[in-house]
Amino acid sequence: MKIAFASDDDNECVQAVVAYLRSEHELVTPTASTTWPTMSQELAQSVVSGECDFGVLMCWTGTGTAIAANKVRGARAATVSDAWTARGARLWNDAIREL
Repeated sequence: MKIAFASDDDNECVQAVVAYLRSEHELVTPTASTTWPTMSQELAQSVVSGECDFGVLMCWTGTGTAIAANKVRGARAATVSDAWTARGARLWNDAIREL
């Protein structure tokens, strides 16, 4: 599975997520931007276009990145902070598949 990844920061949490994703999937960074509106929209476009299967955006609240990503036609981004919410967003809202 090919996963697009972007973050507006680099810290231990981000590094742990990147390490895990790389150990399980092909990880790509479709943008060099760390400005959350730009990185979110470019990542969403990479998923909607089919270049990547899923996308993971990381920022402090997740709200702005989800809003920006959802401006890309066909994207369905959700702000999640735990596996239960992510699973529900995927199952009930078709989120996380498009982004």
